[in-house]
Amino acid sequence: RQEIEARLKREIGFSDGIINGLPGLFAVFSEQMRAIRCNDRYCETLGIRRQEAPDIRLEERIAQVDRQRYRDAVTQTFSQGTPRLCEVEMLTVNGRAPYLLAGSLLELEGERYLITMGTDISERKRLEENLAEKKVLLDRLQKLSGGTASTGFKEKVRDLYSRGKSPAEIANQLELTQGEVEIILSLIKGEKPAP
Repeated sequence: RQEIEARLKREIGFSDGIINGLPGLFAVFSEQMRAIRCNDRYCETLGIRRQEAPDIRLEERIAQVDRQRYRDAVTQTFSQGTPRLCEVEMLTVNGRAPYLLAGSLLELEGERYLITMGTDISERKRLEENLAEKKVLLDRLQKLSGGTASTGFKEKVRDLYSRGKSPAEIANQLELTQGEVEIILSLIKGEKPAP
């Protein structure tokens, strides 16, 4: 009997080690959405103690605007049995943060559970926003620097520059950024714009 207990303790320690070693949030929920198992990162991120986990509904830690999408994903996972991904804004101990939640159904001994993993995607969102801003700038620069519609723009920049206006003054007058004016000027001069 002692050998069985020791082996059980080792197996529990092993599974706890794996769960706590996961890079993001991890929790197993009952059909009533009570957390019956979670990793340390889950508790730390939500600012709760492990013994509080079953009483804290994850939905309450999701921004109001995303709660219906989260509920729909949970419902679909339980009803269809297929894994679901759901992007939500989590209300964490450090403030709001975007998370990608992945949920899968586990059926074990007649019970159904939702296995959930969550990944903080703040860096990805920041990069996506940065890329979108760069794309808008690139589109605008392409419009300003090429084609017949932009010829008039180039001529305006050339004219203002030839009259002694600085790139900052030209930018202000034409509602451009100084960087955009400098790129247009380099194109007018036949130089390659700096990256």
